[in-house]
Amino acid sequence: MNIALCAFLLLPVIVTAGLAGVPWVTDRHEVFGVTVPAAAHVNTRIRGFKVAFSGITVALGVCAILVSLAVWQLCGVDAAFWTVSIAAVAIAICGFVLQQMFRRKVLSIKVDQGWEASSARRAALIGERDNPDPMSLKWELLQVVCLAVTIAVGLLGYDRMPERVPIHADIAGNVNGWAEKSPMVIWYARARAGGAGSGDGGQPCRDHLRQAPD
Repeated sequence: MNIALCAFLLLPVIVTAGLAGVPWVTDRHEVFGVTVPAAAHVNTRIRGFKVAFSGITVALGVCAILVSLAVWQLCGVDAAFWTVSIAAVAIAICGFVLQQMFRRKVLSIKVDQGWEASSARRAALIGERDNPDPMSLKWELLQVVCLAVTIAVGLLGYDRMPERVPIHADIAGNVNGWAEKSPMVIWYARARAGGAGSGDGGQPCRDHLRQAPD
């Protein structure tokens, strides 16, 4: 049994678990990014949306793992590594699409029910100069370009990649971390790039400070 592949199979599991749990761990005044009364979570339709989202996401994750295992048996380890990588990306994309779909449904219910914030919490900043507005979420799209280039370089240069790849260096520039050649090396660079550039984009925080239900 290939231990590295078994460990790599945890990637779609982690992505699936993270996405499926989002509707259940968010703030009680929020459903799929829509501000709602706390009592909305017991609404039959909204609860059904949460169950459906989690169920579809888990089903996608299970299918991804089963397909990856089948490819492993039929085509070998290398093909299975690529299958797991593609499956993890596909699950993340599908999760985003599902979130947007259910977000629109919740917004429709919010309008029909006439839900509005009954109060607001505000924050004030004191300083000599005006506080600059946070950057728009649209700037976060630049990360997509950077990550896409990182993955593309890894894919195009995979055949010319050495069998041992440096993945870390100390402050003096001496390599002190190595990894065996595998698709995981490409994902390592993508994960580091994504982690370094992650953020809330500013705009949601500004909206949250402007008005948030108690």
